[in-house]
Amino acid sequence: MNYEHYSNLRYTEDYHLFMFISTGPKGNFKKIIAYTPIYDLQNGYNLGFGTLKINEAGNEYIDDNEVSDNGDRNKILATVASTSYGFIDRYPDSRIYLRGTNKVRTRLYQIAINYAYEELSKKFKISGDKSENTGTYDLYTFERGVNYNGFLVEKR
Repeated sequence: MNYEHYSNLRYTEDYHLFMFISTGPKGNFKKIIAYTPIYDLQNGYNLGFGTLKINEAGNEYIDDNEVSDNGDRNKILATVASTSYGFIDRYPDSRIYLRGTNKVRTRLYQIAINYAYEELSKKFKISGDKSENTGTYDLYTFERGVNYNGFLVEKR
């Protein structure tokens, strides 16, 4: 991808977990990207994303609701998107599904897809999901200007 992204990306050998540090005026935040199997979607993987936190018991968890507001939103989105290239190259039959934790976040993902659509569509077939319910899929070929509740990305 030709968009500014974080180059301090670390990842597991199987490409299921990625980590990078978001840096900005509010400090440094450990960001995690996780690809986890979706069992009701053939070859499906959920793309999860959030900030690494530690709870009161000392256990790490991913907070996918936090808004860091660190001034690097586009750089973060480009970094998340860049991991999908590596994941799809490693698992070419996989299908990556993403949906925000709320409508605002899903809309942000749609704006990012719209912005980078020309480049993304060279490598990926992108579908929009109009289903209202998690675990069900009502997929259509992605079209700009149409609102979706989630997105499915596959290798072209």
